[in-house]
Amino acid sequence: MILKELNRKHTWPVLYEFSNFEQSGYELRRPAADFLRDGIYELRANAAGFTTGILYFFQGKNVACMTHGFTKEGAVPDTEIARAMHAKELVESNRDRYTMVWELLTWSKKAEREISATLSGPSLLPIPN
Repeated sequence: MILKELNRKHTWPVLYEFSNFEQSGYELRRPAADFLRDGIYELRANAAGFTTGILYFFQGKNVACMTHGFTKEGAVPDTEIARAMHAKELVESNRDRYTMVWELLTWSKKAEREISATLSGPSLLPIPN
């Protein structure tokens, strides 16, 4: 899944959870993140009944490798976990070839306004201060 493939209503919750993840790292817990198995974790973003799962693993404490995202209902399918495990194996075999570095832009007041204007109902996300 690529963020540009999501409509605007679903992109902001994913970016919000990325921001939380950037702040908390390996300390982020349920319901936003959870350990699945074999070193694979899931980051979750919810909006309007739509759940996006983003799988990742760690290289040490300070480096997280996001493998891919998908829409989901219920538990993470074994095929998605296997896909993330394959990505982990590739990164472990040649980190420079299979990784890139990016930083999430700092949360802005504009983002707050756009989230508030886009989302409605019980799926509203708390806005950071």
